[in-house]
Amino acid sequence: MHDNSSNNAARFRATVFAAAFGAALPLYAAGDPLPPEHTQGAVHYRSGGIGEVESTAMKAVANRYPLEVLFAERDESGTAAYEAGAGIAIRDASGKEVLGTVSEGPFLLVRLPAGRYTLTASRNGDAKTRTVTLGPRHVRVVFEWGSSP
Repeated sequence: MHDNSSNNAARFRATVFAAAFGAALPLYAAGDPLPPEHTQGAVHYRSGGIGEVESTAMKAVANRYPLEVLFAERDESGTAAYEAGAGIAIRDASGKEVLGTVSEGPFLLVRLPAGRYTLTASRNGDAKTRTVTLGPRHVRVVFEWGSSP
């Protein structure tokens, strides 16, 4: 019988090591804490980040994707918490939808070619839109819902 806590601890340490040192550890190995990469047309993406181990793994590889999207909810006290279940549509400069999905966690990492994109995220009927230009540098976009302090 395997001790899952030992296995989880080992994966967590490997992920932290990779994040801290930029090591090129094989993150696609068996027992990988990363959620699977999906493909929609020519777009590759990962969605997840539920729990400390998966969240740490997503943060460790975020810079490998041109676009990182984060979803959060702010409560009445002003405290923000990660959120899953937001719908997101990404459209290119011509208005064509290149990605439409529902987040499986607070992180969405997207591999897109350089260019200008419009992102529309919605949660409980509340839609928010951001425009980004992707180029050689990683771009992070945060969508936040809820109350302001």
